[in-house]
Amino acid sequence: MSSLSIPFNPKLEDESIGRIILIPAILFTILVILSTSLRIFSKLRMNHRLSADDVLIIIALAFNLTGNALEIQCVETGCGRHLQFLTFEERSRARMLALYIIVMADIALLAVKLSITLFLFSLVTKVHKRARWIIYGLISLTTLATLSEIIVWSLQAKPLEKAWNPDIPGTVASPYTLITAHIVSQSVGAATDLFYALSPIYFFGKLQLDLKKKILLISLTGSGLVVFAASIAHLAFIDDFVDPDYTWTLQRRIYIFGLVERNMAEVVANLPGLTPLFRSAYKKTSQVLAGYTGPSSIHVNGDNGHALSSIATIGTAGKSSKRGVAVGSPYSSRKNAQFSELDTTWDNDQLRLWNDSQNRSASGVSTLS
Repeated sequence: MSSLSIPFNPKLEDESIGRIILIPAILFTILVILSTSLRIFSKLRMNHRLSADDVLIIIALAFNLTGNALEIQCVETGCGRHLQFLTFEERSRARMLALYIIVMADIALLAVKLSITLFLFSLVTKVHKRARWIIYGLISLTTLATLSEIIVWSLQAKPLEKAWNPDIPGTVASPYTLITAHIVSQSVGAATDLFYALSPIYFFGKLQLDLKKKILLISLTGSGLVVFAASIAHLAFIDDFVDPDYTWTLQRRIYIFGLVERNMAEVVANLPGLTPLFRSAYKKTSQVLAGYTGPSSIHVNGDNGHALSSIATIGTAGKSSKRGVAVGSPYSSRKNAQFSELDTTWDNDQLRLWNDSQNRSASGVSTLS
């Protein structure tokens, strides 16, 4: 960013565009809290332990909320107004907050992307062995680029306070060094965003889900293209960092794209894990509207000997159906817990056991030990 001082321009009016950051920051704060909370609730509701990808999402939530709070503070300080109308203290604080916002955004995005890679690992294990090495490479590349940018921005001045307080002794690095680091990090981020949004089209092809459910999941993960678009837009206006009137210029484009990118990334990462909860809520709502409030019925197909249940898999662990291990079976829940209620297939033995239990119940014999 440029100097804290700027020639006075009498043609400019003292107006604020801070609302274009303030409103999205508040809305996204609510959205990321809600989506992450529902993801964790959905996992616990199905009696699954929180895994590493869930922990990373919680870490991303903490840094996203911190970044959103800093964005709001920046608006209250004077971001969104022309620099010439701010006091020296306001200019200094706005510059300090801008530095912290970038660091928070980098860490939040890194945590989200690492969470997504762990989710993808659960899909490619024993199915797409070669893809694991691609994901390993993406993890390494993303981590290296993000940490490099954080280091460069953290070392832009000695001491760091010199970056927003020119009155103290010290040295400041060239702003173009910072921009170069940001371009490299954003370029890597855009490439990985595109991969994370489109790769499930290939990975979901090997999962045992019907076509409608595959389309639903691909649509959810494909919404990550919004994150990719925000990342590209962020790159397009990178020169705003060296604009003398940075408190005005950065708010108009760079800050808003950065805000959308990091928050939307977390929301998109949460969507696949919310699918079972949404399906359960939809079915319950449909039952209420239809005047039926009892337990979900089980549809038996006499031709192929399969039964579909929307609630649980009945049968012994480790058994597979004719079509293979079903998503939602006891085996698959260890790998893809977020899909455990999407589809359940019974084999002939499981169907026979269920029919036997129903016959015993009809004859008055208890099936409970």
